[in-house]
Amino acid sequence: MNLDNFLKAHPTYPFFVIVTLLTLCNGIAISFMWNWFVAPLGAPPLSILAAMGIFILVRLLNVHDYDKTMKAEIEAIPVERTPDTMFRSYVLVFKAMVRKPIFALLCGSIVHLLQ
Repeated sequence: MNLDNFLKAHPTYPFFVIVTLLTLCNGIAISFMWNWFVAPLGAPPLSILAAMGIFILVRLLNVHDYDKTMKAEIEAIPVERTPDTMFRSYVLVFKAMVRKPIFALLCGSIVHLLQ
């Protein structure tokens, strides 16, 4: 089965894989930041799995608005569901969700190294 046939048969599978991986990325970032900055103050350390749960809870409680560049990129994707447009939308979701935890982890690691 080639990729085109697989995406037609299972159109939501890549989305769930991307969301799971990005939840893991965010959980790792939250866990590291917590263990670097909050645990030394006396709070218990936070596991990656618990951090993933906190991330999911916060995402459910907050309403997120897309920034203007993200909105423009979404509107540029054609409406028809072809493997190319689906792949572009998956890449867009990945880019949007991975930049925040990486930026937070980068800034946090710099602060942690300077302590």
